[in-house]
Amino acid sequence: MSQEVSGGPLLVSLRGTTELHFSGGSQFLEIVWDALDGVAEQAMATGSRGINRHQHIEYFPGDEYRSPDSIPLVIVADWPEWLDRTTPPSAHMGTSQPVSEIGSAGRQADRG
Repeated sequence: MSQEVSGGPLLVSLRGTTELHFSGGSQFLEIVWDALDGVAEQAMATGSRGINRHQHIEYFPGDEYRSPDSIPLVIVADWPEWLDRTTPPSAHMGTSQPVSEIGSAGRQADRG
């Protein structure tokens, strides 16, 4: 994943076939980080992990915040049944950094 501060609305794109890339003005990049924070907070707060928390980031005609060239993105917090439901997925992927902290780091890098 990469991001680039530029002018204009949020553009979600792929670089190559595997790298998710975000570009746009700082206020528009904030859409992604707010969505990541929101989904992570909802997922951690729910008692039932069977409910998949998610957020859509996609362009609709007349939207001034997202580019019409942007690909649709859905951010999902999902715990497979075999995982310990009291531990966030990041703990099972070799990192203990919550998504909200990753979002904060991205924001800091953006402002840095």
